[in-house]
Amino acid sequence: RDQLQDTMNIASILPEVTRNQILINASHQFIEGDVLHWWHEVNRFGLRSRFKDDYLWLVYATYRYVITTGDMSILDEVVPYIEGERLSEYEAEKGMVFTYSKQEDTLMNHLIKALDLSMNSLGRHKIPLMGGGDWNDGMNKVGIKGKGESVWLAFFLYQNIEMFMSMMKRYDKSFDLDKYDKFNIRLKDNVNKKCWDGEYYLRAFFDNGDKLGSHENSECKIDLISQSFSILSEVAPKDRIQSIITSVEDKLVDEDNGIIKLLTPAFSKSLNNPGYIISL
Repeated sequence: RDQLQDTMNIASILPEVTRNQILINASHQFIEGDVLHWWHEVNRFGLRSRFKDDYLWLVYATYRYVITTGDMSILDEVVPYIEGERLSEYEAEKGMVFTYSKQEDTLMNHLIKALDLSMNSLGRHKIPLMGGGDWNDGMNKVGIKGKGESVWLAFFLYQNIEMFMSMMKRYDKSFDLDKYDKFNIRLKDNVNKKCWDGEYYLRAFFDNGDKLGSHENSECKIDLISQSFSILSEVAPKDRIQSIITSVEDKLVDEDNGIIKLLTPAFSKSLNNPGYIISL
């Protein structure tokens, strides 16, 4: 994730670096679709985890690279998958030695595998499961029992699917995008009906169904990344955008200290344990 975020930002000046990193990351995707959270190539040791956003950054970075450079040939590049021990139902993450599979695939099919895994990992509100965490690694307990859901990840998945469809319309006009289009229509509807908190969007749902990032909470009443990506992804209807911006300005912009807070109030004694973000 971090490698892709860093290198896609230099695609306009060092596109070959971005291109190479995308292919390196794709070659550290398991056959099942998930990816190593990090790895050491020297001894082929890495961390397999239940983070639910990692593999989507492969789609995001590829799209940004293609849009910036116009190089569609990267989608035809063939790279291997990796193989490694699967996580048991009791494991949130595991350090393991991995091997490169004899099975290889085009980058395009690596992207499809990542999207399909995310699209098939939905919870009770029909939005993505949070698993062992999403972009905020510190919220690693929100969905660790397999039922918690990430509202931010719903926005991110929607955006990735829209990017993928836009790219595929240029790459292969015969490719059937129907299932992606229908999925995004349903996802957008679910988020707007079930994740709106009156003036802004929720951040997540805990395993027990309790809300996170709601005005009803005593801690983390609002979280920034849900609000920003609701607008960036264009999931938020136009008539809600001003309410979201006003809420962020009123609750998260701290002019006295010259900062914009990620969330507020900070976690301290949360009834539901969000993870190590609360650790002192």
